[in-house]
Amino acid sequence: MMHQRARIEWGFGKDEEFEPRGSDARTVSRHPPGASYPALPDHTEKRPLFDLLCAEMTAGINLTENFAMYPRPR
Repeated sequence: MMHQRARIEWGFGKDEEFEPRGSDARTVSRHPPGASYPALPDHTEKRPLFDLLCAEMTAGINLTENFAMYPRPR
């Protein structure tokens, strides 16, 4: 719906042909991530970022010891 609004109301992609999803959904190619994208990205930078933004208090998201994010229990 947002894609349709962007094209009709806001004029994005005026010069492009547009097929709504569904009619050509089977022909959309799924590309794997690029070769330079790491299989195991470094998540250790989350701790300093969370500390800087006070994210655990303001957003209610905690980090595990392995830097996984989870909502703080109420």
